[in-house]
Amino acid sequence: MPVLDFQRIFEKSPGLYLVLAPDADFTILAVTDAYLRATMTRREDILGRALFDVFPDNPEDLHANGTRNLRASLEHALATRAPDVMSLQKYDIPRPGGGFEERYWNPVNTPVLGDDGQVLSLIHQVEDMTEVVRLMRRGEQAHGELLALQRLVRARADLHALMENAPAAMAVLRGPTHIYDYANAEYLQLVGRAEVVGRPLREVLPEIAAQGFMEVLDRAYATGEPFIADELVVRLDRSGTGNLEERYLNFVFHPTRAPDRSVDGIFIQAVDVTPQVRARKEVEEERARLHAVLENAPMAVAIADTSGRVVLANKRIETELHHPAHATNRPVDYHQWPILRPDGTPIATEDYPLLRGLRGLEAHGEELSYRFGDGSLGVVEAHYGPARDTEGNIIASVVFFRDITQRKRLEAERQNFFALVEHSADFIAIASPDQRLIYVNPAGRTLVGVDEAMVPHTFIRDYWAPETMDLVHQVLPRMLEGQTVRFEGLLVHFKTGERIDLDVSLLGIVDARTREPLFLACICRDIRQRRAQEQETRERAGFEQQLIGIVSHDLRNPISAIILSTATQLRRRDLDERLRQPLGRILSSAERANRLIRDLLDFTQARLGGGLPMRPGPMDFHAFTRQVLDEIQVSHPERELRVEQQGDGTGAWDADRLAQLVGNLLGNALAYSPEGSPVRVTTLGEAREVVLVVHNTGTPIPAELLPRLFQPMQRGSSGGTRNRSVGLGLYIVDQIVRAHGGSITVASKPDEGTTFTVRLPRRPFSTSN
Repeated sequence: MPVLDFQRIFEKSPGLYLVLAPDADFTILAVTDAYLRATMTRREDILGRALFDVFPDNPEDLHANGTRNLRASLEHALATRAPDVMSLQKYDIPRPGGGFEERYWNPVNTPVLGDDGQVLSLIHQVEDMTEVVRLMRRGEQAHGELLALQRLVRARADLHALMENAPAAMAVLRGPTHIYDYANAEYLQLVGRAEVVGRPLREVLPEIAAQGFMEVLDRAYATGEPFIADELVVRLDRSGTGNLEERYLNFVFHPTRAPDRSVDGIFIQAVDVTPQVRARKEVEEERARLHAVLENAPMAVAIADTSGRVVLANKRIETELHHPAHATNRPVDYHQWPILRPDGTPIATEDYPLLRGLRGLEAHGEELSYRFGDGSLGVVEAHYGPARDTEGNIIASVVFFRDITQRKRLEAERQNFFALVEHSADFIAIASPDQRLIYVNPAGRTLVGVDEAMVPHTFIRDYWAPETMDLVHQVLPRMLEGQTVRFEGLLVHFKTGERIDLDVSLLGIVDARTREPLFLACICRDIRQRRAQEQETRERAGFEQQLIGIVSHDLRNPISAIILSTATQLRRRDLDERLRQPLGRILSSAERANRLIRDLLDFTQARLGGGLPMRPGPMDFHAFTRQVLDEIQVSHPERELRVEQQGDGTGAWDADRLAQLVGNLLGNALAYSPEGSPVRVTTLGEAREVVLVVHNTGTPIPAELLPRLFQPMQRGSSGGTRNRSVGLGLYIVDQIVRAHGGSITVASKPDEGTTFTVRLPRRPFSTSN
């Protein structure tokens, strides 16, 4: 069941309603369109404002009491929590152009109560009685003329003859029981009776008793005040069959007086205006239907009479043109709707569509430049022409406007879009929801070898390789819901059968309101060249890594022989002291070369072999770290190594790899810290893991290097060559940490130095990465 928009229903209701807040200002919360039209206001101008700020008393009316009486009624409704019906109230309203317009209203104020009985809001309902009051005034004037006529007739001897031949129904009733003393022929024909004189009205016309006329006659007889009514409905049994016939009458019940000025009867004058009322009502109904059609037309409508005065401007005027419906009483007023020439200047007054229509000109779909009420420029579509009577005379001019700015903008964007699509190097295609192709751009047609004329006769399945089509079938339901899907797939060349690698984006275009699928779109990019480049890169990288591994492995044996031979010579007691120093340099260089080879072999194994192999065994993390530090201290006696150890250090790790990790981090700290500065090493035993922290002072690692510090061939500093390496140390550290299932982080700031923090679980997750 659709959800009802009660606010829209309220705003479009035909009654004249305001919804007011129960506060001191009676703030306006909601208003119907009918109320806005009746009071010549706009919704955005009155919502949220105090009622009496919007509708103050007419300052030119010294006797104005509208605001006082209305406030008293609203406060009474609030206090009693019950509706308050006001009597006829004169309450003038402001005109948009200045001044006030005289109005009369019948207001009713009704509180809206919540479940707890408290007032949530007030409904202020009014009925515009202005025209009724004006008609009553005319009736009083007519009544005065009637009295003058009566005095004149009484002064003449031929009164009876005059009444008998009057074009109105006349009768005279005598006494409190209203006995007919006289009735002219027009009256007898009106009521459908032949003889009435001497009989009481109630007996002659019993059908009017239930319609309240007897009470009106009694009151006129008792008070001496006349009763005047225009177009009052009276139901009469004119045929005597009991079938009541409805007639519209203008009549006067005027008391007659005896010489002593006491009321002695009622003079009745009635004019049957039934044909005129029915004809007018038909015209009014037709006019109301026409007005309703025009008012609710999906386009802005304006009608001008032969003088050029705009007699109707429907509510769509404000929506389409972003201007209120101005008072347009003369041609110069048309410039309130600024239609522009191509150069941006206003058009001449005589060129406005309504005035052109009055000259007999017409147009259908003419596009005009327009400056909207918010100052923006746009385009409106105009349909205009003359309205003629049956004799062909121009009696009015009619114009229909529609704001087509967005449509023109979309058309331009669509043209630009299709220009981009037409010149795109990618494969772009559009299909209907039944998978029949509608469009393929030139690059796409060239890619798959299909002719433009052939495209509408093809289906999606004709373009894809079978395995890709299987995937398309799987994602098709998601596309029909408006989703976008990306994958890599294969198109097939129509003529050669070549399979083409593509990066594919499939998307569904659905109706924004109904979510019904409208089109299926496909955007593909040829990735054959990228694939070839990726393959070439992989092969080159593999070759380079294999070459590094082979070279490193072949260098390890001669380096090991140099180390062994040099160490053996240095252990000789009879070694000439002159040879000990150069042999020591040879051993140090060989050991450094051996470490470089080891790093290269680890790098190759990590990249090609899927990670470093692990052989964990039980050990004490604190004792092992202390042992490695002692060995490093021997080779760096000039540096201070500060050690702090806390907690349980037992666990299972690969001793060789752990020594390599500690050695690389400590060597890094010694290499990049000032000579003479201490290096702090902290080991902590926590509940599930152990922590190694290595800290040094000195120049921090540049911030731009931190994200890639643990990648191969990276160093934390680009300055100097004192400790140059191939940049694999931290990469190997990271691989050892990963192989143990741990983590490593680094922080480096000018005022705090550089800190590496390693966290290792007490037992690795597996024996290999």
